[in-house]
Amino acid sequence: MKKIVHIITGLGDGGAEAVLYRMVSSNDSPQEHIVICLQNKSKYGIALENKKIKVFYMNMSPNLKIFSKIYKLFLILKNLKPDAIQTWMYHSDLIGGITGRLSGCKNIVWGVYCSNFVFGQTKNSTILIIFINALISWFLPKKIISCSDEGKDTHKRYGFAGKKLVYVPNGLPHEDFIIDKTNNLNLRQSLNINNKEVIIGIVGRYSPMKDHLNFIKALSILKTEINDFVALFIGENLDTSNKTLMNHLEQYDLIDKVRLLGKQNNIQEFMNLIDINVLSSSFGEGQPNVLCESMLCGTPCVTTDVGDASLIVQDYGWVVPPKSPKLLFDAILNAKDLMNDASSWERRIIEGRINIINRFSMDRMTESYREIWQQ
Repeated sequence: MKKIVHIITGLGDGGAEAVLYRMVSSNDSPQEHIVICLQNKSKYGIALENKKIKVFYMNMSPNLKIFSKIYKLFLILKNLKPDAIQTWMYHSDLIGGITGRLSGCKNIVWGVYCSNFVFGQTKNSTILIIFINALISWFLPKKIISCSDEGKDTHKRYGFAGKKLVYVPNGLPHEDFIIDKTNNLNLRQSLNINNKEVIIGIVGRYSPMKDHLNFIKALSILKTEINDFVALFIGENLDTSNKTLMNHLEQYDLIDKVRLLGKQNNIQEFMNLIDINVLSSSFGEGQPNVLCESMLCGTPCVTTDVGDASLIVQDYGWVVPPKSPKLLFDAILNAKDLMNDASSWERRIIEGRINIINRFSMDRMTESYREIWQQ
């Protein structure tokens, strides 16, 4: 049995973290999977342990003690003697890649899950790590997996070793994301939303790359045109404790049109509740899993043209440029208008779901990773 060690920066509620969890917890995996998290125990760490996957936590933080943590990581890898090391995201690519090589493993595969960065919004430390990784990519990893086609091209422009970059789209377990509207009435009542109001949702943590202000501005224009809508904000820090977010909502007079729900565990139920899902990001997205998950749950999407978003929604959604609130409003209004044509709307829902199932298979993704590890 092949032993694969995965090194990831954190195991919180994120896209790459979810993909890792789904991959290594698959019951039909012929490999032994071990996960090393550079940070602390969190959502997917607990989920992995519940699946009997061995997880090590390094509890690293940016201080002098990090060197002792890296040495501990070296000893763990030296003892495990993995057949391959798969790293996930920039920090673990750097730390896990170098430490893995020093421990004696030459079969190291990196993972990059963003498409680009923006000076002034991406952390300077992250930008520095990206360029360090670009330099050492020429001799350290055997391959570099990008979950987005756009990300593959962008990292080549950043100076990463182009011949090592491989596009492997994220797969989703479509059986976990189904069209099921049975609880919609109860959810509407609990959120004080009447049956005539269209529910527009945005799902994802509060972050500069998600550009929630772009969405808020689009909603403010929408409110001047129609009143029969409610917007759900779902994700980490999307709650009333976020003072910046609250100030924006008050500034644009949207408090009465918004429900701030924060993190939710039953995300599939909310995906089914939402009528129109919006991704308003301005940069950094690779393959936005939220679009795939939404379409699998029968919810068409309006998205900005970031990462592989346009490749995901294709003709089954609406794509607009980033940082264009007026165009985002236009797309949301067009989607709402299409809802009035029940047959066209239903066809878009069914065909959109089939499109995601056919193109983003969990089995296909897992097999691609296995082939790369074995090369």
